[in-house]
Amino acid sequence: MTTGGANLPATTAGGASTPSGATGVALANNSATGTALATQGNASAAPGTSLIRLGSGGLGASAREVLQQPAVRRALPGIIVLFVLIVFGLVYAWMQATPHRPVLPGLSDADQQAAFEALKTGAYEPKIDQTSGQLTVPSDRYHEARMFLASQGLPRSGSVGLEGLNGQSSMTTSQFMEQVKVNAAMEQE
Repeated sequence: MTTGGANLPATTAGGASTPSGATGVALANNSATGTALATQGNASAAPGTSLIRLGSGGLGASAREVLQQPAVRRALPGIIVLFVLIVFGLVYAWMQATPHRPVLPGLSDADQQAAFEALKTGAYEPKIDQTSGQLTVPSDRYHEARMFLASQGLPRSGSVGLEGLNGQSSMTTSQFMEQVKVNAAMEQE
């Protein structure tokens, strides 16, 4: 025998409801057809149904009621497995993203375009970094790409690395600026 809350009728196994004229909101679950009905007003139940009070317990109580349904209980393990597989797939895809590294920072636009075209024909998968505008290649092929560009005679203009320090010394250059220039040249080498 299931009972309703205050002001709701209780239904016996035969379907007879006890207080007549009771008002309130109830959920009638028909076990023969598997349907659920919400009723308001005179909540008298038909034979073979039971009434469950829709409580004011909030979202938690409603979620518990949904989770108690047999169809949801049967589907819940599949839903959980699907959710876990999606999370693992996203983490795997994120971890497999190949990091890119700038090949020759500080190239002129003409040299950068020529280097981009040369790397593209050499199948090095070059990309232009959207934030810095530098030409980048996958980290695992960084040294190969630098040697490939050197074999192509790139960069053609300007000086790269420690060669850029020649002819730049001045009596007015501070020690800090000299150190910055040396660090930049070492990074380019």
